[in-house]
Amino acid sequence: MSNWREILESQLDGGCSELSVDEAADIYSNAPLDELMFVASQRRKSQIPGKAVTYLIDRNINYTNVCTINCHFCSFYRTPGHNESYTQTVDQISERIVELERIGGSRILMQGGVNPSLPIEWYTDLLQELSKRHPTISLDCFSPIEIEGISEVSGLSTRDVLSLFRDSGMHGLPGGGAEMLVDTVRSGISPRKGSSDNWLRVMSEAQSLGLITSAT
Repeated sequence: MSNWREILESQLDGGCSELSVDEAADIYSNAPLDELMFVASQRRKSQIPGKAVTYLIDRNINYTNVCTINCHFCSFYRTPGHNESYTQTVDQISERIVELERIGGSRILMQGGVNPSLPIEWYTDLLQELSKRHPTISLDCFSPIEIEGISEVSGLSTRDVLSLFRDSGMHGLPGGGAEMLVDTVRSGISPRKGSSDNWLRVMSEAQSLGLITSAT
């Protein structure tokens, strides 16, 4: 039996306790949308009083389409050596950030593929140069599977890669590559992408280093 009403009411009593996984699943599956939206709005107002709701302007930038993971659903990637493959230069990426700055943007989400031809210095040089050229832009770059690929090429641990990137100017990680964090599903659509545990481990390492993360 669903306890969605009690769960929502508990979020209005001022305590605002963190939901358990089961509670979150319950209200997601059973609570009427209008009541869920009302409680969410009240929670927001309790943390940020007033009627102003803010948002940020960001831009997705794909720095390369070369990838060796070959997910079944992806029409974006090209294998190494393909005549439609590309890797953008620093100047090309910077120009896209300039376009973002012109409209008041504040963040980029930069992802590509697992490109084995790029040494780790390519990434650190890119981050350092973009940080210098665009100091007001948050650089959220490289999904966990890309971090794993860079780790494999460089011989560094994923944590060391993340630490090096943070010190080079990276603000956080976008959440790409999550797809389904259920290995039976994941192995069917992305068999070369690694386990859910690996994705979660890289994100946990990033968070422990003070990097911002998300999941998509």
